[in-house]
Amino acid sequence: MQTSNTFALIGIDRYRSPRIEDLSCCLSDAKSYRNHLITSLHVPEENILCLTDEAATRDGILNALRSRFLQNDKIGPEDAMIFGFVGHGAQVEAPDGWIADDMMSESLHGEPSHAQRLMDSKNLASRS
Repeated sequence: MQTSNTFALIGIDRYRSPRIEDLSCCLSDAKSYRNHLITSLHVPEENILCLTDEAATRDGILNALRSRFLQNDKIGPEDAMIFGFVGHGAQVEAPDGWIADDMMSESLHGEPSHAQRLMDSKNLASRS
């Protein structure tokens, strides 16, 4: 059986909240990653979901993770699920056992507990 990769790419330049500074290259970076996957790595377009700006809301991202990774019958036990985020983030202390040059790990802003519950190892392990 041939393995495949499934991608969810998120790129956000424009934020709805006036308290969050807009960015200028995230949207183009996400689109460049998508283009590279298709043209250089020959990943089928249907294996790549790319959410940007207005579509990349909290609910949009969580729904994408759910539909692309957890509720996708096309993903088999040997397939890779890759999530890429280009936008504002944060750094948190890396968990024990993780290799991180500065002992920090990149993290998304917001309520990580909901996304972590959605994508925790038990949920992902049940996909194999």
